Amino acid sequence: HDGTDNDAIVLRTGGSSGVLGTISDTAGGNYKLWFEARFRQSSIADNVLSTFIGLSAEISLAATDTIQTDDTGVLKTTDYVGFRTLAADGDGLDSCYITAGTEVAHKESSQTLVADTFYKVGIHYDGVGVYYYINGTKVTPDTAGGAADGVGVLPAATSFPDAEELGLMLATKLGSATAATVDLDWWAFAQQTDEAVS
Repeated sequence: HDGTDNDAIVLRTGGSSGVLGTISDTAGGNYKLWFEARFRQSSIADNVLSTFIGLSAEISLAATDTIQTDDTGVLKTTDYVGFRTLAADGDGLDSCYITAGTEVAHKESSQTLVADTFYKVGIHYDGVGVYYYINGTKVTPDTAGGAADGVGVLPAATSFPDAEELGLMLATKLGSATAATVDLDWWAFAQQTDEAVS
């Protein structure tokens, strides 16, 4: 980002309509899924940079301001599962999910970021529950999405994008006229498709 306020950049596999897999609790379709990425931010100051990295449903990329809200970085519309920083808390990396514009913070400030430091984030669906990881450590949620027995976020949880077609997405937005960068070192995705969990 060159320092233009509300400047937005989006990187998504397959463009606006690319699909790699789904997280579904439908019997016979609940295939295991893995996502990982390694990234860093040049700035963790408040009101400078908002970032989302993870899985997103198909979305129009014609106007990038439809993905993150100006000045806050809050995710808008469509469906996501992943990690985000918001303008008001630049060093707090949250795990989150959203569908139909209703967002749930799985864990606020899952990780306190340090500028110019790489972090590895991950999501794993074992066919029953969804788990978030940062630097290889499982994130303990603020809310288990109804999974009182600790099996992770259930796809049937309120506001979880159950059975939505997903691709990989990195979205960033400036919250002020301050230049900042996000470096994506790599990302990876895999889904078992030959044998459902149930």
